[in-house]
Amino acid sequence: MSEIRIEGKGELYPLWISRILVTAVSPEWALTGARAASGFGNKKGVEAGVDIRPDSTIDNRPGVIMMICAPNKKLLENELARRIFQSLLPCPTVSVYDAMIKDPNVKKLEIGKAISLFGDGFQKKGMFNEREVWSIPTMEGNMLVESTFGIIEGVSTNIIIIGKKDVALKAGMEFTEVIQDTEGVICPFSGGMTKFIIKLDSLKYDFMKKKGTIDHRFCPDLKAKVKDTEMLPDTAAYQIVVDSIDVINLFQALNRGIEEIKDMKGVLKITATTFEGKLGPEKYDLTEIL
Repeated sequence: MSEIRIEGKGELYPLWISRILVTAVSPEWALTGARAASGFGNKKGVEAGVDIRPDSTIDNRPGVIMMICAPNKKLLENELARRIFQSLLPCPTVSVYDAMIKDPNVKKLEIGKAISLFGDGFQKKGMFNEREVWSIPTMEGNMLVESTFGIIEGVSTNIIIIGKKDVALKAGMEFTEVIQDTEGVICPFSGGMTKFIIKLDSLKYDFMKKKGTIDHRFCPDLKAKVKDTEMLPDTAAYQIVVDSIDVINLFQALNRGIEEIKDMKGVLKITATTFEGKLGPEKYDLTEIL
């Protein structure tokens, strides 16, 4: 068994989340649409990514559920409309539906009508399998977009995996793969993880203190220059940002990910980080959720 350390206090960051069902003529086109709408996994505080492939869909076609997350409702509303219009409306064979319709805690946003205006008066409002949708004409036939999309208040956190240089990347990949098999959870960065974590400060540039800079403590090549480093020789670290529709779902996903890699030889430490309450008001002890 690996002598791994699992420790650290993490923060829970509040997010507003929407889940969208993207259907198409094939699984490949559904995934293409969802990935296009995800765009940059993280951009200006908005995070997005593919959630799951459901067993069945409203129109009996292959589908993918994706999540879009933002720090406030207004920003999420704008991003929902923009990503559906710019990425999913043009995508061949795609239709778009709300994937949170069964959740009693959701708030509904009127998104479909604004998208439908692209139909230039030829669009039609109607019912499809007990859902209110807009039918928008395209060059391949009509596209369906649901009238309303649900949003719910969710949470986000981040985990850091430290290990031998030839092991840390593999461990991070296996961790994120298991986590993203949990419904209602995404890891929005490239490949599910990042090669840096920020500190909300700067040692050199005053104008960067509010924007954040690289946390030098986790950079192995700076070991000779940094006294408070977390790194040992020949090691690497990766951060995994995890967004979830609720805390229970989040902790279950983290448990599954840690169980997957905790005995992997060469993994040295799994930890959570805090930003002194600047990003998330609620804290948790990583060891207490295992």
